[in-house]
Amino acid sequence: MIAPTNIVKDLIKASAEALVPLYDPGEADAIIRLLFAGRFELDRVRIAMNPSLRLSESQIVQVYKDLKQLKAGVPVQYVLGYTEFMGMRINVSPAVLIPRPETEELVLLVLQLINKNHNINILDIGTGSGAIALALKKMVPDAQVYGLDISEEALQMATQNSDLNQLPVEWVQHDLFIDQWPVKHPLHCIVSNPPYIPDAERARLHINVTQYEPKSALFVDDDDPLVYYRKIGDLAMSHLGAEGILAVETHHRFAEDVADLFVKQGFKMVKTHHDLHGKQRMVSAVH
Repeated sequence: MIAPTNIVKDLIKASAEALVPLYDPGEADAIIRLLFAGRFELDRVRIAMNPSLRLSESQIVQVYKDLKQLKAGVPVQYVLGYTEFMGMRINVSPAVLIPRPETEELVLLVLQLINKNHNINILDIGTGSGAIALALKKMVPDAQVYGLDISEEALQMATQNSDLNQLPVEWVQHDLFIDQWPVKHPLHCIVSNPPYIPDAERARLHINVTQYEPKSALFVDDDDPLVYYRKIGDLAMSHLGAEGILAVETHHRFAEDVADLFVKQGFKMVKTHHDLHGKQRMVSAVH
């Protein structure tokens, strides 16, 4: 239970302490500050400049409601209903994976690879919330961007985010392993952040991931962790034009394996790329 106070700095401290059984103190503090910034537009600077800042009674009630969900392990992005990605507001729910900062690096890699070739067709496979597709449409407005996903709920969220950010993307419902290929136009770039976490690692992950985020967007069988990359590579070989670009996010343990797979499938200029933490998290290739 948080302290009976309406002073913001005290509420933040008490709320963070209430989360410590579930998170370490630094992470708990970051989560609560993200909540206060998203819910009440109270960022760290504004709070520091107004140490006696107080919440209204209705705002305190909202904090109690939010804290109840956070203490159950619900990610703060789901509590708020949105997150930030590449300078955009992206609405999220348990129907879609929460976009990570590492995935912003995948978007930046794609922008680097396409250089100034902007009048192109781009496909995001496994689009989820639509974050990658929308970021690329934002940065490359002349491109025709497609976002593909098997989940109708995910595509409804992606459509909502398209409307929210006023970025036109063509959303396509499709099962990679069953349906006939739905995109008829030649593609210049395929990008994907597919499921890549082996089931064996599930027990080591926090409950805010395992209990609330969509399992189908995260996990793969231990026996074949590259199943999505194999299929995406096959499709890319069939549907990318000459010199077309393939870029994917990977598990850092499998980046070299994904690169070897793409080489065997016939791609050229296959490279692994490190994220800001020095881990091999992306692989690019050219048709």
